[in-house]
Amino acid sequence: MLSALTKQQQTEYRQKGYITIQNFLTTAEIEQLCAECDRLKAQPDLFFQHIPEADVRRDINGNPVRDRLDPVIHLSSIIRELVHNVSLKAILYSLFKGEPTLFKDKVIFKPPGTKGYDLHQDYAYWEQTGLPAHGVLSVQVAIDSANAENGAIVLYPGLHRSGRLPAPKNALSDVCISAVEGVEPEVIATQPGDILIFHSLTPHLSGINHSSQARRTLYLSYNASRYGDFYHSYYGNRLTTSSLSM
Repeated sequence: MLSALTKQQQTEYRQKGYITIQNFLTTAEIEQLCAECDRLKAQPDLFFQHIPEADVRRDINGNPVRDRLDPVIHLSSIIRELVHNVSLKAILYSLFKGEPTLFKDKVIFKPPGTKGYDLHQDYAYWEQTGLPAHGVLSVQVAIDSANAENGAIVLYPGLHRSGRLPAPKNALSDVCISAVEGVEPEVIATQPGDILIFHSLTPHLSGINHSSQARRTLYLSYNASRYGDFYHSYYGNRLTTSSLSM
């Protein structure tokens, strides 16, 4: 594991708006996360009843898919421990120039046939908190391999420096495709245990999972501690809806 980012890595993050770190987690840690995802997925109260944590998406046939638990750390001590990983916090300290604080967390299961997410910037959903865009970022933890076939995340480098990009009239939290013309996107192919860190203004999207296996991903978003703790105000009563034992 890395204890912090090098100056070269910090420069890459600031220029591109993201950076990938390979083999951040050990094989044992990934196996533990896989087992934890299996445990959560097997909980009928989470995926067959309507609760706020279980976000519903659609598959390619229009059928509803309970694809996401958001938040998830109150359901999993394993994931909750990862939030406070010392090496991860050291890396985030390098980018924030100060202590990180968890802002939000979710796990996306993305079973076969599940659609992805349209082009957007995360900050469009978070701006109302009052956090500055440079003070919040996301860490994507690859639980399964990700590639173009199974709907890996696609990022547009450098556009985080352009601020909020124009949105379509019918989807004000998304980004117009015309706003990213001329910028070559990058499909972020990752292996289990890799992490991707990206700026809250980095435009990104994901495609359909065309493979025969789920593509599970953990997202941990953090803000610089100097701006305050927004976790409970962001989630509100969604943190108390589950009685799942830890």
